[in-house]
Amino acid sequence: MLKPDVISKVMIKNLKKCGNPIGLKNYEINKWWDGLKVGKHCRILFTGMMYQLAPYIIEIAERLYRIENSFLENFFHVLVHLPPSLTKVFIKPKSQDVSRFNTILVNIYRMLSKSGVDFGYNPKLDFYSGILLYDLGLDDVFEEHAKNVSEKLVDAGVKEVITVDPHTTYALSELYPEYTGIEFKVKSYLELVRGKTRENVTIHDPCYYARYLDFYDQPRDLLRSAGAECVEVRNSKKMTYCCGAPIESITPKLSYEIAKIRYSELSETGCKIVTMCPLCLARLKTFGEVYDISEVLSGD
Repeated sequence: MLKPDVISKVMIKNLKKCGNPIGLKNYEINKWWDGLKVGKHCRILFTGMMYQLAPYIIEIAERLYRIENSFLENFFHVLVHLPPSLTKVFIKPKSQDVSRFNTILVNIYRMLSKSGVDFGYNPKLDFYSGILLYDLGLDDVFEEHAKNVSEKLVDAGVKEVITVDPHTTYALSELYPEYTGIEFKVKSYLELVRGKTRENVTIHDPCYYARYLDFYDQPRDLLRSAGAECVEVRNSKKMTYCCGAPIESITPKLSYEIAKIRYSELSETGCKIVTMCPLCLARLKTFGEVYDISEVLSGD
């Protein structure tokens, strides 16, 4: 197991310097919207940076997997003293991963537009939610970050946010009101869009959606209305099985084994495996084909 205190210190340093835990400024990773219409609106698409971060998380997890239980683990503490700017030197995500996760966000934007949803997108008002710091028990850091994000949204006149992933949805709908006293109307885009498909699919329910928000019937209803047949596995909905991603920064080898078990279970149906979380997608696709729900609904 890698030292959690080192991971925490690196994430805190990167968050305070760059606005997210990997050490790159948001504008350096948030480029999916280039060429799309953006502007001010009181109801905004808020990505929370999770899809943008996913390709970097994949690369970092692979590096940590090689370090764990090797002689390099003895030098792991050095990471605390390295400047965040070195991220762009040492962490190079695969171009196909960057392209895929960016395309998912474009798909979501277009699905909302085609479904007649009135919304805007402003990259200057799109921030990382801080959820990984909350997961690590760093409540004070999370609270400070959440207040900063909330105040910027309020100052810009934002009243409603449309989220695209379970982590950000949970953070803004449940945690931000508790930690900041500021509340926005929060909707997952899955509650607002329509789609079309004729796939037989098996859903991997993300923990934050299924266990903490009771959000599991909605994506199934959306897929069925789009023409899909949903084939269930035993560990689904409220009893979903974790993909392993939450622990991959601390014990990547155990994370790998958990994901392997989950992928094996999902693949038993022989159907297309679908999820609606960038971290679940990033973790499970190590073992075979897994699709984001927007890739199925958009037909891309």
